[in-house]
Amino acid sequence: MLAYGEEWQDESTADSVDLKAMQPLARFQHVAGHILAQVQQGRRWDHLKARRDAMAEYSKLAIPAALDSLRFQLDGPKYMSPKQEEIVNKLLLVLSSRDLAYLRAKGDLDLRQAFPVHVQNYCDGCHKSPITNERYDCLDCKADDYQLCRDCVHLPTKKHPFSEESHSVEHNMSLFRFEIPEARAVRFRGAREAMKHCIPAPRYSEGNSETDGKGELLPEICMECKKEMNGQFFTCRSCPRKPELSDTSAKFQPTDGTRRTKQANVHPV
Repeated sequence: MLAYGEEWQDESTADSVDLKAMQPLARFQHVAGHILAQVQQGRRWDHLKARRDAMAEYSKLAIPAALDSLRFQLDGPKYMSPKQEEIVNKLLLVLSSRDLAYLRAKGDLDLRQAFPVHVQNYCDGCHKSPITNERYDCLDCKADDYQLCRDCVHLPTKKHPFSEESHSVEHNMSLFRFEIPEARAVRFRGAREAMKHCIPAPRYSEGNSETDGKGELLPEICMECKKEMNGQFFTCRSCPRKPELSDTSAKFQPTDGTRRTKQANVHPV
């Protein structure tokens, strides 16, 4: 069957010979000879070395390439620079589809092992998507989906490329250190609303002096050391009962919690 179908008149056998005008046996011999020549060329040392070098070069850019493949906020910055994009585009012309499938799968695996990736979230400050490493959700904005990356959360709001007037540097932020599955994200959204009732409203502006960073005495008791907490504390979203409050000086600190302090500490200018 291989020597009779028109599908063989493609880039693998395209030359000056018209397969339709050939006898069945001659057509089969021509196609088989062409395939064998390609196999022999693929086994040459210089070809194998060039293939290995191309795969190694792509592997160096596999993580930013994987991140850009997940990008959905198109007006935000890319993870690859223009020069890196040019290199990847050239490698796409050299590497086979099988090699690319392997390299892309390996790049995605390396990406997941390197740092957390919040696939469905983008930064409202710089519009970079997806958010990597830490993600900060605002507890005080009316919109329940205002999020910042770890680069923008340390900048005054007016310095964000996409500044939002309703958000302020004095707002309380909820920290996510790892990607949250959708099933848990639904429960955390409910916990987020509950935390609004136990966190005081912000009382300071972005123009405060350095003395604002000393913190204030809060009427809260650490569930671990039973001491009054001053300034920064963590709230556990995973406990089924009332949110557990832990002082930053306590030995136990939840890996996924909410921290709140006078905002000069959370958002250093």
